[in-house]
Amino acid sequence: IALRCEKTLTAFMGFVHLACAMIWLR
Repeated sequence: IALRCEKTLTAFMGFVHLACAMIWLR
């Protein structure tokens, strides 16, 4: 479960980073 949670957290952080980049490119 820990590994799964870490994977989800990593994916979430990646999504946030992508969203931040989109806002910056705007």
